[in-house]
Amino acid sequence: MQKGVVRRMLFPVGRVKISQQVLEGSTSAQELIDGFSRYLSGDWGDVSLQDGLANDLAITTGNRIVAQYSSYGGEFFYITTYGRTTEILTSQEVAERSLKSTSSAAR
Repeated sequence: MQKGVVRRMLFPVGRVKISQQVLEGSTSAQELIDGFSRYLSGDWGDVSLQDGLANDLAITTGNRIVAQYSSYGGEFFYITTYGRTTEILTSQEVAERSLKSTSSAAR
């Protein structure tokens, strides 16, 4: 397969949002495009086997899909789809959201 070309999109992504932190970071536009192309074809990047299998299942169940990719400079970015929205986020943003959801669940 040619780099940056998606042969088949496995799931609908809906509206795509890229965070300001990602745009201001050192990850290039080409790296984001390459990661997004991989994401659409079911290549989840640098996630664990368990998380990859959960993503595969989420394609059919509608649960959240989360993938992690790294730029050539070693900066990580995440792509996540849930419902009708896909977001591209930094590691820090993912961690902050995780803390928020954990503290909300503890209430």
